[in-house]
Amino acid sequence: MKRSSTYCEGAVFLVPLPTSGFGVGVLVRGDGKGRAFGYFFGPRVEGENQVNIDGLKPATAILTCRFGDHGLFNGRWPIIGHINDWKDNRWVMPGFVRPHDHGSLRFLTEYDDCLRAISERVDALSVSHLPDDAQYGSGVVEKKLGKLLLQ
Repeated sequence: MKRSSTYCEGAVFLVPLPTSGFGVGVLVRGDGKGRAFGYFFGPRVEGENQVNIDGLKPATAILTCRFGDHGLFNGRWPIIGHINDWKDNRWVMPGFVRPHDHGSLRFLTEYDDCLRAISERVDALSVSHLPDDAQYGSGVVEKKLGKLLLQ
């Protein structure tokens, strides 16, 4: 069943951090059923007036992940704007990796724009730059982003 929401792809939002302040996120894909994918940015900000939405670019993200949209759905992650001239092909869905029983191998999974797995293969190449094949809850995203923004 599709959930009613007030956000869409390209939405820019604040992510409350465990200690203080906020990180910034961009919703890149959402399935309307609770699953989402986004890019997350620093530096830590105190509010939306410190966010330069036009300066958010995929290459400068400090975290990319699949996540549950509960923080967006319930308003804990307030939406502060939208990426101008939103284009899906500028904000791509990467492949995702998870460990294989053989230490030098990884499973590489690709998802479609509705966040459904469409392919999976074992890869021996270095794929450490790709995000983990996991879907994090909102609280986990807050903690991961908080650790990345401690510096």
